[in-house]
Amino acid sequence: MHPTPTPLRSRRIDFSSLPSAQRRRQYIDFVGSSWQAEFTNDADHPIVSTMWDLGLMVVAESDFPARRILRTSAQVRRDQIDHLQLQVPLARVQLEANRTCEAISAGSAFLLDLGRPFEAHTAAGPMLQVFVPRDALEELLPRPGSMHALRPQGASSMILVEMLKALVTRLPSVTTEEAAHIAQAALHMIAASVAPTSDLLAAARPIIDSSLHRQACRYIDLHLRDPDLDAARIGRALGLSRSALYRLFEPYGGVAAHILERRLERSYTAIATRSPRLAIADIAQAHGFKSATTFSRAFRARFGHPPSDASTSGIAALPMRPMDFDGDSLTSWLRPLRG
Repeated sequence: MHPTPTPLRSRRIDFSSLPSAQRRRQYIDFVGSSWQAEFTNDADHPIVSTMWDLGLMVVAESDFPARRILRTSAQVRRDQIDHLQLQVPLARVQLEANRTCEAISAGSAFLLDLGRPFEAHTAAGPMLQVFVPRDALEELLPRPGSMHALRPQGASSMILVEMLKALVTRLPSVTTEEAAHIAQAALHMIAASVAPTSDLLAAARPIIDSSLHRQACRYIDLHLRDPDLDAARIGRALGLSRSALYRLFEPYGGVAAHILERRLERSYTAIATRSPRLAIADIAQAHGFKSATTFSRAFRARFGHPPSDASTSGIAALPMRPMDFDGDSLTSWLRPLRG
């Protein structure tokens, strides 16, 4: 007896029946920890998106009003999502990345590096999106280079776009058993469209820096409770000089600023969910703060209120936390992807 095929995990959001202001607020909350969204016009345009989890990648088919999308350095630092996003807008896009601004016509694919800041202005209309782990795509490239704002070219790019258009019509009937093969085929197609246009040698340094930055962030998160965590210790652990480590964190405010922000965010969560018997000073000490006074001052500067207010406001008050959506925020879909 054959086992029953398992359908793909999918998620559909449709805010079209809501009043315009609430519709936009729901969408902004849904993507809020990944990027900021501002709608520019087309108040009555639908806000609809369907996502499918293929294991190796997440594919989405969406229809949005005209909007401005902004992923800031702070958001890159906060959510630690380090995937590549392939977009196929079926309406015109104005992309600002790598200090340049260019118009991308409907039906043309382009890649965004979610480990870097960017800004995009899109016209109202449908869009296809594919989120893939960086490592999974880089493994297929002979000499991986920077792919931020890269526009695949040539016949392979046109074939890729047509394949994705056909794929989203089939995904509702695809099983998890079939998804692995489909995802691998799509990944190879993306690699084939990217490799011919990568300036591999010139772009090697950003890729190396991005990888080292991710390793440093992981090390910091694992040792946040150690009050002696500092740049020297991180550098020794990763084999980096002090100047090299500072260069990696310079766009994000520096090493010490990153450590402080991560400690404050962890402390906020601990305070908001604490047992009444657990003192705030003990939480501060447990998260690497040597002084309750220093902690209180930094906490107020970061969140705009004293630590004691976090207990009454609750965890939902943590800045930039999206609405729950039964655990299906965009970030919750992207975080588990691995190469």
